[in-house]
Amino acid sequence: MQCVSTASTLVLENVSHVDEFKFERGLHQGNPLLSFLFLRGVEDLNIMMKDLVDGFLYSGYKVGRTNNVLISHL
Repeated sequence: MQCVSTASTLVLENVSHVDEFKFERGLHQGNPLLSFLFLRGVEDLNIMMKDLVDGFLYSGYKVGRTNNVLISHL
């Protein structure tokens, strides 16, 4: 929340800067940006978990009748 509520932006007018303004309200339920941020965060977590498993720093649980399915994260 800190990242999105402390963001600011500049408006360019004829290639010169106009006053900077900050976003004060943050993100609210129903905002289309929330879905993108959630998926971005989940994808990054997925990549980090795969790297940990591939580097043998984390191991998952073997499940199934023959224990051939390895679950490291969902």
